[in-house]
Amino acid sequence: MLIDDVVRLMPEMTPVNGKIAKYLIDNPQEFGLSTVEEIAGRLEISRASLVRFSRLLGYKGFYDLKKAIQVDIRERLNPYEKIRNAKFDEMSEGMQFNFFSTADLKNIKTTLKTVDNHSVSNFLETVIAAKNIFVSGFGLSKHLAMSLVFSLTNVLTKPVTLLNGSLDDFVYLMNKVSEHSCIIHYSFPVYSDESLFIYREARKKKAKQILFTDSKSCPLYEGCVSTFICKNDSMLLSNSFVQPTLITQTLMHMLVLTDKKNFEDHLSEIYKKELEARLMLKEGE
Repeated sequence: MLIDDVVRLMPEMTPVNGKIAKYLIDNPQEFGLSTVEEIAGRLEISRASLVRFSRLLGYKGFYDLKKAIQVDIRERLNPYEKIRNAKFDEMSEGMQFNFFSTADLKNIKTTLKTVDNHSVSNFLETVIAAKNIFVSGFGLSKHLAMSLVFSLTNVLTKPVTLLNGSLDDFVYLMNKVSEHSCIIHYSFPVYSDESLFIYREARKKKAKQILFTDSKSCPLYEGCVSTFICKNDSMLLSNSFVQPTLITQTLMHMLVLTDKKNFEDHLSEIYKKELEARLMLKEGE
């Protein structure tokens, strides 16, 4: 994706190009819909600076860069365009199944190549050290967050809280966040304002933050102790959640192995109580 390239090149950019790059990363839709004069005015730079920036990224000029950004946004956020232009309906059902499953397998392989040992270690250390854990997910990401809360609640004895819904549903819970807390975010396009609010409040309180997202251009990326970039390109729909689900499940297995004996005893106790509850319910029938 174009924005990923911009993020990668930023450390080597001049101050002016860095300023333009940050604006593009933070406001891709505005950048893609604005004129060169409008952006130059907002950033208080010259039109020539925008042209040079465009050429730095490999485009002939600002207009070509703008078109590329529009395509990038459309590919990320507009599944309806994909459906309308796709010819997949002309395939047999067997070919459709193979095509879509193969596409997700490619996403998985690409995602796994980006996972580094540092991020994995930081995830495990942060979750183990935290006194309480909060998991944030909005929109479709809510289901990923709920699944992780369920897994962590079964594995850990410390409090695990879901942050979701409207502002009124979770804002009071932010009072429990401290420097000893861990916040785990699932944030995929369209990035939600609620996730950004939680991220900023957590930074103020110096809580450790972990991020599952699709790109370094995610507004929550900076400052997280551990980040997992999950390639979520879908051939028709907006996001594929196979990748974050796979990584999360893998990390849960590794978390259990960090203290095998204690986790074994804890999980055995849970299983015992579950059997007792089932027996009680059966006797009550």
